[in-house]
Amino acid sequence: MEEKLAKVLTFVKADDPLGIREREILELILAAKRRKEIAEELHLSENTVKTYTRSLYSKLGVTCREDLYSLLLQK
Repeated sequence: MEEKLAKVLTFVKADDPLGIREREILELILAAKRRKEIAEELHLSENTVKTYTRSLYSKLGVTCREDLYSLLLQK
């Protein structure tokens, strides 16, 4: 898991680092958790998770979960 996280974090824009919640959500997405599961685990609403996810994706330059996973395949 740490390898996946480290690889994805290399794509974060240097001038716009991830916040604590964004990083927590990223870790859970990489663990194949769905929005509802993430919301329950972090005691947040699904809409709040959606907002954090949108911000996270923007910082990584992706638009969806599949694009995020594709970062793991890049060298």
